[in-house]
Amino acid sequence: MHISESKSDKTGDIKASASITTYLTPNMDKNIIVNQIAGKKYSLVSSYLKTVENVAGFKITKNKVLPFIGNNLPANRQNITLNVLTY
Repeated sequence: MHISESKSDKTGDIKASASITTYLTPNMDKNIIVNQIAGKKYSLVSSYLKTVENVAGFKITKNKVLPFIGNNLPANRQNITLNVLTY
């Protein structure tokens, strides 16, 4: 909050102008998204995320890649981290 102008009148009342900046977080259920992408190929995950409401962009980062499942996300949902960024 930023108060740009304030004045006091004869009765002691104060009048002020203020501006407020807020950051909104989109309303989405991250658990549903993780359930939908677990174990899927990266290309299918990319296609799916493009259809999710309130998703303006995304980045998939691989932390550890096993040779036999290199093109898929982990099947275990607990091994997937979904971060939501707002600007």
